[in-house]
Amino acid sequence: MVLEVTLPLPRGRVHMSDSDAEEWLKPPTEPPKWGTGRWARIPRVSPAAPTSPRAEVIGQGEVSTLVRFAPIQVRPRTRHTMPEVLLVLPPELAGRRLEVTWRATSSSTRGHRPGTVEIDIVEPKKEGPKGSAQAS
Repeated sequence: MVLEVTLPLPRGRVHMSDSDAEEWLKPPTEPPKWGTGRWARIPRVSPAAPTSPRAEVIGQGEVSTLVRFAPIQVRPRTRHTMPEVLLVLPPELAGRRLEVTWRATSSSTRGHRPGTVEIDIVEPKKEGPKGSAQAS
């Protein structure tokens, strides 16, 4: 079975990993700690490599992105977890609903099975004193 998900977001907002997001977004590098000069090194935290099959992320113009997950073998009455997809969303989308379409195909049947899922976008938690998270 192959699962495809179409997100109504441009390609630069859909990522399969932190490193993919960094490559697209090109955030500034972290400066050295104050007073330590050019010899200071700040280690980067990298998440563990995913154990499930990777996915292909394909931009479809400026308005949508297709995520095509690697084929998996599906047996009756089984559940499968697909790799995580990271979305970079602007604050103005908070409070809105994102409609995502999906389509599953199989080499053992004809046609495909389509569907939609709605994702409510919530405001991020605000940082309080000393980095503690506060609910909004």
